Formats: sequence, structure tokens, C-alpha cells
Amino acid sequence: MNNVKLFKSLCLVSLVAASTACASDKEELIAASAQYCAFYDSKTWGDSDDTYEIYNLIATKQQNEISNAEFKDLMATTDISSFASFYASVREKIERATGKPWDCDDFDHFYMPSQKLISISLNGLNQRRVDPNAENVIVISVSHAGDILIAGAPLSTTDLNDITKGVQARIAGRDIDSLDFVIYFDEGSRGEMIPLIFTALTNLDVQNISLIDY
Repeated sequence: MNNVKLFKSLCLVSLVAASTACASDKEELIAASAQYCAFYDSKTWGDSDDTYEIYNLIATKQQNEISNAEFKDLMATTDISSFASFYASVREKIERATGKPWDCDDFDHFYMPSQKLISISLNGLNQRRVDPNAENVIVISVSHAGDILIAGAPLSTTDLNDITKGVQARIAGRDIDSLDFVIYFDEGSRGEMIPLIFTALTNLDVQNISLIDY
């Protein structure tokens, strides 16, 4: 009977020790993952702004500074066929191995930076006459020289705030739904003006616009 009790006690001790060892190993892996995340802090990159140089710098720091064997094995099996594949592979492997979400905004921003998107609804094509001098028509145009004009008057700058203020002054407190916003781009005009104009109109809650197609 005493031997049975002793055997059970030894088994219990073994299970507790194994559980403690597993917890310790996972904590070390989580710590290594946090250390790896810190390498993506842009303040640690020096003056370099070349993506591949930064990637190689991080890979070198990972090799030289992270000692956790499990993390090294994990990184050795990641998909390096492309930046997008590497990003997905690293995140999936770390989260599967640690059993918890990996919170690393700097890593996400490096491989998959967020983009500002402007939603546009297209309501088809139609042909109609537009009177640019009509009281309810607001024509916004971009010249080939890069100037933005609102109702024929050029803005002093193409800064987003100036565009927003220019359109707002033309709206003059009227109901936006009663106004006809028409946008025209000169041939050869600068395409980077498009998101600025769309953002300004979005900030003013403009829902519908028309693009002149010549």
C-alpha cells in the first residue's frame, strides 16, 4: 500500500515538474518573440531607409541576439519566398507556438502597412449639360500645371486643409445634397491630386460627385 502511495506521489511530482517546464519554455518563447518584435522599432534602424537593408539588419540582430532555440527553429522554417509570405508565416508560427495572439504593430507596419482608402460608389455614366456658373454647381478642376481651382479660382496651395477650406467656402453653409459637385482633370494633370480632393470632399460629408470625361 505504501508503495502504491509512493508511486502516485512520484507521478504527481513528475507531472507538476513537466507542467512547470512547459510553462517556462513557453514564457521563454514569448519573451523571444517580444525581443524579435522590438527589432522592428524604426528607432533601432539608424539612418537607413532601404527596406532590404533594414530587413538584413533585423535578420542579423535576430541571429546574434536571440538565444531561444525554439524561436530559432521556428524562424528557420518560415516562408521567405516574398515579404508578404514571410509576414504571414512568421505571425502564424509565433501565434501557433505560443498559443496566444502576437501583438507587434511595428512588425505589421513594416510588412503590411495600413493604407487610407476612400470608398467610392459608381452610379453609371450619363450625359448632361453642366453650367459651371450655376449657383448649385461646384466645379473643382486640376490644371496640367498642378493647380487646383474651385469655381475657376486657383487655390494658393494644394494642401489638404486649403482644399477643404476652399470647398467649404464655396458650399457656404448650404445643404450639400442640393449641390452638384463636378470634378475635372486637365490632360496631363497630376494624379496625386485625386486622393487629396476626394479626402477633402469626404471630410465635408459629400456623398456624390461627378467626373467630367472628355
